[in-house]
Amino acid sequence: GGAPSRSANLSSLSLTHIEPTVMGRMCGVTTLDLSNNSLCTCIALHSLQGLVSLSLSHNAISSLWSLLPLTSLTSLDISSNKIKSLPDLEPLLSLTRLSSLDVSSNPVSAKRSSEASAMLCKALKDLELSI
Repeated sequence: GGAPSRSANLSSLSLTHIEPTVMGRMCGVTTLDLSNNSLCTCIALHSLQGLVSLSLSHNAISSLWSLLPLTSLTSLDISSNKIKSLPDLEPLLSLTRLSSLDVSSNPVSAKRSSEASAMLCKALKDLELSI
């Protein structure tokens, strides 16, 4: 088999940002839960290129561009954030291994759900989408 999976649970810690030093200690982590914090950005995550599953639900994230390097992701939960427009979802189109994506309870899901869904499902063929 492959490398053993390693999980890190940093949920519900009232985090407002992620220290790069913390991320430096997480280089082998494949599953990361950062849900229920107060994160406005996920910029520190770009170094975790081994991540397969990431939960950022219930934060205040509005931009996903820092997720671009995380091309191993198969599962991503960004529900209940502040993602407002279709262009904000564009970085997800590069995450071609995604098979599970939750973008529900974001401003974009309320206003533009059919366009968002069409855009994502066209690019990401085997996607199970919650919007």
